[in-house]
Amino acid sequence: LFSEGQIIGPREAPHLNGQLNAKKLAFHQQKVNTLEAKVNTDLTPDGKFNIQLFAHQLLLEKYPFTDVSLLAQGITAQHTIDLNLKGADRLAIQFTGGLQKQSWQGQITRADLQSPQWHDWHLIAATPLKIDADAVNVNQLCLRAQQQFVCTTGDVQLKPTPVLHLTGTAKIDLRYFYPLRTWLPQISHPFGEVSTSVRLTGKLQHPELSGSISLKNAGSSIPCLG
Repeated sequence: LFSEGQIIGPREAPHLNGQLNAKKLAFHQQKVNTLEAKVNTDLTPDGKFNIQLFAHQLLLEKYPFTDVSLLAQGITAQHTIDLNLKGADRLAIQFTGGLQKQSWQGQITRADLQSPQWHDWHLIAATPLKIDADAVNVNQLCLRAQQQFVCTTGDVQLKPTPVLHLTGTAKIDLRYFYPLRTWLPQISHPFGEVSTSVRLTGKLQHPELSGSISLKNAGSSIPCLG
């Protein structure tokens, strides 16, 4: 583990440069081969900042990604955060916004998922997002993969007990719906379209799910037993 840093500039407008490097970190079954962090920021309320974090060869329980990079740059009131996760799948998310009256308000401006199993999904349009100490609110987050789409709107109340209030709609092509092969391994070559409308409410640990599902031009092959 190695770190260094320095504060330079006048007392009225100091500036911080720092970096941290670590290798072969381990805690129980959690491991990371390389960890790097860099900070370049003005130590003033409206100063510019640039923060970079890289983690390579992660081995975390129930975590599908092995490499993580985070870049945050701008000023407190207006900045951009880029998060990239890599493994068998790849996920890239970008947030733009800033802190306003003790809450973070902005947009999700990019969300790209590349997956051999789930195919490629992309954010249809910038999505309003608000985060404060008590709740997270998202308005019409929609992802598309060819003719498929998934949309959700709602909030998660964090205090005093985490509670969900989410609604969603989706249209899925069964040819690309990977979980179906896991749930029903005896069928092959499914086809057709699934449309759903759902509502998820209640405590985070035990939410209630309600809604509807419909099939259109659906079918599959079921090999004969024996």
